[in-house]
Order: sequence, then C-alpha cells, then structure tokens
Amino acid sequence: MTIRGGRFSGLKKLFVAVSLTLLPHPVQGQTEKDLEIIPLMPPYLSRSFGTFIFFPVQGHDGAHILTPGKKHLEIDKATQRLRAYDEGGRRVLEAPVSTGNPGIDEKGRQRFETEPGIHRVVEVKPFRLWSKDPKVKMLDWIGLHPGIELGIHSLESIGEFAHYEKLLGQKASHGCIRLNRENSRWLVNWIGEDWKTYPFIVYIREKPISPPSSRPPSPYLLVQILGEGVYTYPAVSQEPVPPVQRSETVSGPKMKPGDFFLYRKEPDGWHLVRSSKIR
Repeated sequence: MTIRGGRFSGLKKLFVAVSLTLLPHPVQGQTEKDLEIIPLMPPYLSRSFGTFIFFPVQGHDGAHILTPGKKHLEIDKATQRLRAYDEGGRRVLEAPVSTGNPGIDEKGRQRFETEPGIHRVVEVKPFRLWSKDPKVKMLDWIGLHPGIELGIHSLESIGEFAHYEKLLGQKASHGCIRLNRENSRWLVNWIGEDWKTYPFIVYIREKPISPPSSRPPSPYLLVQILGEGVYTYPAVSQEPVPPVQRSETVSGPKMKPGDFFLYRKEPDGWHLVRSSKIR
C-alpha cells in the first residue's frame, strides 16, 4: 500500500487507521510511486556496523529486515534458504544452503552451529583455503564478521565434498554457509564492490518470525522514499499517517531513493525521531 503525496480523503484516513497493524511491506518496483509507509516491529531499528536496519511488521518478498538504499542478504536456518535483496528491497535470488551441523565429523573435525545475528561482509575473493584442511578450497568466498572463519561459499565437487550439493537444504557444514557453484558465482558478481562502499548486511536467523495477529499497533512508522525530490514533512502530526509529500515549490535537502523518515507514536500524535537527511 502506498500513500501518494500525503493527501488523504476522510475515507482513506479511516482505512489507513484501521489497517496499520496488518499493513504489509508495500509492493515495490513501480517507479511512479513517491514513498512507502511501513509499520515496524520490535526491535524496530538497529544501527549495526554504522548502517540503519529496520524490522518491518511484514516484509515484502519475505524480507525480515530492510536496509534502505542498500543490498542485503538473509539466511533462514529453519528452512536452510538464502535470499538476496536489492537496494529497493526486491528479492533477486533464493537458493538452498547448508549451515553448520554441530558435532564431530568422520575425520574427527569439529563442526559448529552457524552463528545467528546481524553480520557484515568483510571480504570477497575467488577462494579461501580451509583452515581444517588446506587442500580444500572454499570457492567464491564471502567472509562475514562477527564470526570465527564464518563465510558463504561453494566447494569443488571432488574428494570428500564431491556430492556436497546433494545435502543443500539441510544442515551439513562445519559452520559456514554452503551454496552450489552456480549460485555462489552469481552472488559474488552481484555483490561486486558494494561491500567496500557501505556496510553490506547479512542477517542470519534461527527461525521464521511470525508476528502474532494480536500484536498492538506499531508505535513506529518508516516512511521510505522512492522518488527523488524535495519533501515536506511534519515534525508532529495527528493524522493517521504523517503527511510526508514531494513538493515542486519548496526548497530544501533533496531526498533520494533509500532515504527515510522514522516516526514514533506518542499520545499527541506522530513525532519525527530520525531522518536519513534531516539532522
């Protein structure tokens, strides 16, 4: 659902007020839209590694976090799936993976559970030698922090890992996230040099997040900008949704896709608490 220009009729106001608790992340990809209104759920906002990470009530394309204007990855350990999202929050890849299967393998090597949480890409290289056996190449290596030797990679289909791709979709690794060769090549090319220009977030979660239907209305709203331009915005608003709108007549900082306003609900209305452009 997209609110265009911040103008509402009485009927639209009523509809928005009633539906905020159920509002999904709006469908994206329509270039004529100016902005999106996205209710958030606890913890609402994180600033891990110096970048803003939001937690929508219901994500578009299955996303459980938003990093406006930046790509990100999500890995669901419950379903053993990796999903890649572009700068607009659109899913561009979904692939089966193998995360860590804790225990001791047949050669006596320790296997670890893949560490959940918010991680950052810290290196991308054609391969890295495995510390447990330097004869093994971890191909298309995407190194993550925090984590001890934690990364996303594929393997050469030879030796003891000749059939590793048959295990994708279930826990099988020594702690990293394994992909098949085709998907790992695609992922490395897609990430490119972006990890050097901004914190490239990888969100690893233990189980799917299903907001209960009885959850109270979100006290936070994210207004995400889709169309470049100058926007007018209230510092405090008693409207059902803060009337943020693009203007052709006022001057001010130009907002770009990925910029945002964050509002918090108080007894006297919505209060602007953060903006990516307004200091």
